[in-house]
Amino acid sequence: MSKKVEGLASNRDGQLFIPRLLVRRIQALGDGPVKLTAEKPQNKVTSLQHRYYRGVVLPMLTEALCELNGEKYETDQVHKVMGAKYLPKDKIADPETGEIIEVTVSTADLDTIGMMDYWEECVRFAAMHLGISIPPPDPEWRDKEFKS
Repeated sequence: MSKKVEGLASNRDGQLFIPRLLVRRIQALGDGPVKLTAEKPQNKVTSLQHRYYRGVVLPMLTEALCELNGEKYETDQVHKVMGAKYLPKDKIADPETGEIIEVTVSTADLDTIGMMDYWEECVRFAAMHLGISIPPPDPEWRDKEFKS
């Protein structure tokens, strides 16, 4: 089994800066070829995004669904339904049967862009199926979240 080393480096003005600790960890793998992969890290979903989703989007969806169906729903139930419809799915193989099972990704595991995409699906659903308009947190929310 191979060892895996991960760390953060930076690229500024065409220069690659790799922390010494990361270099030492790579050197500790021993002689021979090593595989390097580089990608931009994604910003995790923010607490502001979660507060907007839990404090505005879910309550408005829940209220509209209750009125439409004449039944009482909890926001957690609506969250699970919306997540099943619009959140990405991970595919996991059952170790006993080999069957591929789709598991809904948690909003906590989304990046900022993924959360905004999820919001937009919820807002679109609300407009198309419930006849309600869910406001964005503020007029510049996309710019603020993209920069954070």
